[in-house]
Amino acid sequence: GGDQDPVVYADCVKPSIQPESITIACGDGNIVKSKITWDSWGDAEAGGSGTAEVDLCDPNCADGTIGKYISGVTVSDLKDCNGEQAYLAIEIDFMDEAPKGFDDPYKTSLGCGEK
Repeated sequence: GGDQDPVVYADCVKPSIQPESITIACGDGNIVKSKITWDSWGDAEAGGSGTAEVDLCDPNCADGTIGKYISGVTVSDLKDCNGEQAYLAIEIDFMDEAPKGFDDPYKTSLGCGEK
């Protein structure tokens, strides 16, 4: 129905509403946005804040150190996704310095339940 809350594919597979964490790079899990507190949900954009856990790939990505960055998060781009409205874009706004190699804000797309 039209009164249902939009979802986000936080773990790349299952839809969830206001998830506490979102895996952003599904293939390699290089970024996980965790401990999210949502300020808004259900409009064209939803926003909140939390911690971005970024694999710094030092010495390599498999054994990399995880850097933790306080950051804002915005999800947007509501599209029909398996019959539900889903946010398919995410933006992370690093409060301090962004991790090396990342834009600030860092924008990417979220999946629509791809396995």
